[in-house]
Amino acid sequence: MGQYYLLIDPGVASGWAERLDQLARAAQTDRGARMPGQGKIAADPAKLDPAAWAQALDLAGRGA
Repeated sequence: MGQYYLLIDPGVASGWAERLDQLARAAQTDRGARMPGQGKIAADPAKLDPAAWAQALDLAGRGA
């Protein structure tokens, strides 16, 4: 099992949500393709180790 995390701030690009929606619709037309997390039940709220979140913010240049 492998894990890959990509953190994206959708506020930095206008139209980001619309482009992501286009990508998801295109993936649905390709047999066997799927979007990450497709078919999963979202955890709300997601539980995240505060130290991991602080490290992610630091790596993004947005740390305290």
